[in-house]
Amino acid sequence: MNKSLVLVGMNVRPLAQSAVNAGFEVVAIDAFGLLDLPAEARCLSLARDLGGLFPFDPHSWHMRLAQTARLEKANSLAYSGGFENLPDLVAEMSEDRELLGNSPASLRAVRDPFHFQEVVKSVGMETPQILPPSAQPDPSLRWLRKPLKSGMGHDIEPWDGIVPDDPESNVQRWVEGVPHSASFIANGEDAQVFSVTHQLSGDPAFGAQGFAYVGNLLIANPDAELLERLNLLARALTQAFGLVGLNGIDFVLSGKQVSILEVNPRYSASMELVEEALGVLLLEWHTDGCRRQSLPVLPERHDQNVFGKAIVYARRDGILPDTSEWLAKGRRDVPHAGGSIRAGFPICTVTAVGVDQQQCYAQLVAEADELVESML
Repeated sequence: MNKSLVLVGMNVRPLAQSAVNAGFEVVAIDAFGLLDLPAEARCLSLARDLGGLFPFDPHSWHMRLAQTARLEKANSLAYSGGFENLPDLVAEMSEDRELLGNSPASLRAVRDPFHFQEVVKSVGMETPQILPPSAQPDPSLRWLRKPLKSGMGHDIEPWDGIVPDDPESNVQRWVEGVPHSASFIANGEDAQVFSVTHQLSGDPAFGAQGFAYVGNLLIANPDAELLERLNLLARALTQAFGLVGLNGIDFVLSGKQVSILEVNPRYSASMELVEEALGVLLLEWHTDGCRRQSLPVLPERHDQNVFGKAIVYARRDGILPDTSEWLAKGRRDVPHAGGSIRAGFPICTVTAVGVDQQQCYAQLVAEADELVESML
């Protein structure tokens, strides 16, 4: 079987490494063309090969990425973050070749917040309350306005006014608790959760603001009752929406109370931590799931270490220094030297392994501080 594969997304670095290790002949198409994209892949980026980056506009950037992907002749195509919100582009890119990912029909259905709520409630779980247009939020509660096509926590804002009649966003109740995520593998009929992480969001220790995604701490031994409930949900979502391959669930945990936020129906940023902790190739799992084969047997973990990663955001505008030594320090998503960096935008990702969550987090903060100090 020909194993040529186009990978497309804003940042396909971790997915490309997994695909190369799984034996695919990879064309990696993304926005930035980072230093640590695998040398074995043919890499194309907006920043370095496709005319340069103009002011950030997610839709325009995805359009340009999709146009490039359509020109590649690989037998299969897989997408990463952002394209789950653009099913029409997924349909165009995967025309006349195998799609290793959820279909456009599945993407449209699972990203419908009201259909999603119905499925979650059918297994006895909860989602945050969503207000209808023209409603006045209860001022004694906290509310958020969220874009329906959001990613990385961008453009989420507190809300206290009349709910607008806007098909591109909704107003939902703020849920108190600790943000988490779970990853599962699906084959259209069945599903299996294989990881749970504590999700870092809007953490100022890494220069983040608002609800910006920062990173994850991979939990070594998730609570058995929580896993049972998440597996029940993953199977229900899979059967309701025909999900295949790798998927993620975002949720908030407050004691035993679980509030389900959304499904990310594609490879998620936390999954590379699983590959390191379990020694598996998730692209192989993804491929088998998309081809509706049997679910994998999950390997046992023989350690209690917590694997973590965190994006470091720029505090100010500037020019990137020599970054050639960053890889040796365990940094990932490493940009090329000499490029400009804007305040509030990611610089790179730092990583750590600790004996528990507290130690892992402290090491991530120390790594971030070292990086920021080196750029002053």
